[in-house]
Amino acid sequence: MHARRAGSWIGFEQTESPHSPHARSPGKPGGDAEGLVQPGHTLVTTGIYGVIRHPSYLGALVFALGWGLAFRSSVGVLLAALLIPLLLARIRSEEALLRAQFGAEYDAYCARTSRLIPGVF
Repeated sequence: MHARRAGSWIGFEQTESPHSPHARSPGKPGGDAEGLVQPGHTLVTTGIYGVIRHPSYLGALVFALGWGLAFRSSVGVLLAALLIPLLLARIRSEEALLRAQFGAEYDAYCARTSRLIPGVF
């Protein structure tokens, strides 16, 4: 059974295990430590990942900000803003992991894509 999860925490996709987000595994079943890159994974750079590296984090920010604005809640908007430094810290650590795993391939990918907001950041 193949479980495929698009758009997740690290920026690569895995088949066979719902526990490790978007790195592509060549048919290796089973779980691993959540979010870690496993041997044989390849970097996914197509689809939404061809434009931004962290679409799920952008979605989380838009969602949180949307709720704050929909309910006209300054506290909600403030909480959404407070998510930004937390997500940026996570992004930095995940990118360091990916850079260590994929090296020049990941550097080239970073050079042609935006981190969160296409054409801005």
